Amino acid sequence: MRQMLGALIACCHFELALAARSGRQCKAVPGTTSWPSASAWDALNTTLSGHLIAPTPPGAVCHPDQPSYNNATCAVVADLWMKSWAFHSEDPVSVAENNWSNDSCLPGPQYPCSGVGYPVYVVNASKPEHVQAGVNFARENNVRLIVKGTGHDFRGRTAAPNSLSIWTRYLRGLIYHESYQTCRCLSPQDPNAYNGPAVTAAAGENLGAAFALAKQHGSMIIVGSSASVGVGGFLTGGGQSLMSSRKGLAADAVLEVSVVLPSGGIITANACQNPDIFWAVRGGGGSTFGVILNFTVKAFLSEPVSSLQFGFQSPTLNDDKFWEAMTYMATQFTILGNSGVTAFASLALGNSTSPSTFAGVFQGANQSAAQTAAIMQPLADHFNSSYGSDIQSQITDVKEYTSYYDWFLAQQGETNTPLGIDLALASRILDEKALNHPNFAALIKKAAVPAGVAFNGVAGPGTHAYPSDFNAASPAWRTGYIHAIVGTFWPPFDQAAKAAAIEILTYNTTGALRELAPDTGSYLNEANSYEPNFQQAFWGSNYPRLLAIKRAIDPGDVFWCQACAGSEQWEVTNGVLCHV
Repeated sequence: MRQMLGALIACCHFELALAARSGRQCKAVPGTTSWPSASAWDALNTTLSGHLIAPTPPGAVCHPDQPSYNNATCAVVADLWMKSWAFHSEDPVSVAENNWSNDSCLPGPQYPCSGVGYPVYVVNASKPEHVQAGVNFARENNVRLIVKGTGHDFRGRTAAPNSLSIWTRYLRGLIYHESYQTCRCLSPQDPNAYNGPAVTAAAGENLGAAFALAKQHGSMIIVGSSASVGVGGFLTGGGQSLMSSRKGLAADAVLEVSVVLPSGGIITANACQNPDIFWAVRGGGGSTFGVILNFTVKAFLSEPVSSLQFGFQSPTLNDDKFWEAMTYMATQFTILGNSGVTAFASLALGNSTSPSTFAGVFQGANQSAAQTAAIMQPLADHFNSSYGSDIQSQITDVKEYTSYYDWFLAQQGETNTPLGIDLALASRILDEKALNHPNFAALIKKAAVPAGVAFNGVAGPGTHAYPSDFNAASPAWRTGYIHAIVGTFWPPFDQAAKAAAIEILTYNTTGALRELAPDTGSYLNEANSYEPNFQQAFWGSNYPRLLAIKRAIDPGDVFWCQACAGSEQWEVTNGVLCHV
């Protein structure tokens, strides 16, 4: 750890000196008088009953010059690094995309190893008092503070240099409520009013565990595609799901939340008590308004689902015909969504020897396999009859499940999400206007470079049922049908390649999606952290209220993350966070 701190100090001294000469306020940096003394950290550890960690980068086991070097363990770590969310979740500092830790200490001896991109200390929080102690220490000592739950974060909010991290993975606890009634101040017509089953989940629990509890009681909760995603980050980001097309966002189903504020105080927030904070944390983003301790969410009566594989391609490599077919497919998403059929699908560009393809899993909610197949068959027939031999479509793998939970479990396994690489995502919510855009094919073709486009049917009548200002989530959810995701990647330690990739992602790839859907926005948890107008893209007309709440409860910016609510006042240069 001493070697790593030395590298960290050397990296940051120059930037801090420049900031000091310019009179800018900066967060504390190790090795300077601004950083808390060793005795101060020892006192914090005493307050925490030994729950303060000086973390070792998980990749250090692969580096012979590091104290934790172990060649046998290295082989295991290197394997898990690129395929296991659980590995990254169970480590106090590991993140799944290397760029968010600045490529610090990758699991291979050919790379340099330091702790520069990771937090200096971690509060291993297992009870609310641990969280309070960490927040208070960071605020009182001007230390940059971040929060990590399970680490399912494509936005880089769970890792930062020169920081103290609060790791909430061991804030555990699940309660099923047979009957939960919201505060009595609400009229029955209020969209927040509710009386029915619910689940309370601590922030460190994952969606799979919370869903399993609901299933035991014949219920279901709104979850994403991965069981290992943490409850806290999922809900604060809005929480989209194939269920959302019918039931709304996960954030729409939140009934109550307990949170540690920047002041260190613990509050309960719901529609009647601390309503502004309740509004903000439902879609306003994590690591911004405080540290979530637990959420209480609606539970819905369990429903059967069916699913099938559907797609098309051009076996003749006729690209023009493929894009004609793709344009037609886009117009059908709204019809499918309104019929209870949703999808996780994607488009991959072909080349001179392989065809472009569109394919995915399509799910019918509360439908038999025969019913879902009957909805999809006319689409397959259209593609097979309207384009001659140039387009081939088929339906396969038609299945029924007695519950959404059973389908959800069947989807788990090795992740399809790239892990252990340098990666950035961007997204756009597509409404009916975008899906019928006259230049749909040309714009999506542009957006598909370099990594294709995912088309997730995670919006529809369910998200449309709530007003645009129901919570802080983007108003685009109230009109959208498809969440389109794009991404880019680059080699580690190649700053020129990184800059070029992010430039293309931000202005070419995502620019095409913005042109396609100029009036919508992005899904906060799978958005581009380099989005040029992130306030509009992530929150739209909800941003002024969100910013006002942030300024009211966190005037000193105890919590800060890139492209998060209220982040405009600060910037990071060479790892140092300073006022602009």
